Amino acid sequence: MSKCCPFLIRDSLKQRVFIRNRVFIYKTITNMSIFGKSDADFISEARVMIDALNRIGSATDNYPMGLGRTFVDEFTATREKVVAYTSEKEKLNAELTAKTMQLDDEMRKMKKLYSEAKERVKQDVPQEQWEQFGIDDKK
Repeated sequence: MSKCCPFLIRDSLKQRVFIRNRVFIYKTITNMSIFGKSDADFISEARVMIDALNRIGSATDNYPMGLGRTFVDEFTATREKVVAYTSEKEKLNAELTAKTMQLDDEMRKMKKLYSEAKERVKQDVPQEQWEQFGIDDKK
């Protein structure tokens, strides 16, 4: 095949490299936090910024660069939503980990039972009938 259609192999390799690079870039982008900081760090820094804006605004009612009370209120509400979503996400991740462990335990148990059933069928049933049990083994 490589003699008659070398471009197919070359294009296939290029496509695999391209896909691998896209996956790498996607993983890099999705793992990269804004400004190179972790989400927890950014949430904490947002809290500091909000506190400072509230202090300045409450003392003089002149926010820097025209930032007003509505901006600070929106910023505060958004940060609170982020904190709530982060907490919910962590809870769901913990539940997912527990469910994954349960699934793994049940899968191990099912594989053991299947193996046991397959062994018994192979011992007690003639080889010609193995196929009806889903066994494609030769012996």
